[in-house]
Amino acid sequence: MCHELSHLRGFMLEDEANFIGILACADSDNLYFQYSAYVSAWVYVGNSLAIENPEAFTTLYGSLNARTRRDLQYNNAYWDQYRGKLAETHEKVNDTYLKANNQPAGTKTYDMVTELLLSYYDQHESLIAGS
Repeated sequence: MCHELSHLRGFMLEDEANFIGILACADSDNLYFQYSAYVSAWVYVGNSLAIENPEAFTTLYGSLNARTRRDLQYNNAYWDQYRGKLAETHEKVNDTYLKANNQPAGTKTYDMVTELLLSYYDQHESLIAGS
């Protein structure tokens, strides 16, 4: 929801909307929002790590607590039910829409949040503002 609210505030790029949404949730007083932020960040950064260094990903994934791993499995199962022709068509339409709206990477723009997250964390050593 915070991702979508950032669009309403004028941040139209998908990576920026993801980044703002994650930071807003991480800085919330609500523990569920904080958890959502860190799991969302894990998904994006973890997916990138899995591509670049599968062994490091496996080690890091194994260090997550069992509840978080279960939540990630539930998340994967949820999205798996939407795979197929309809999902492929939706992906192509969204990709074309994003490219037509000044996001040349199309749907890959969503995943570009990884660079923003890592850069922010490198500078602040946290995803919480002012830490």
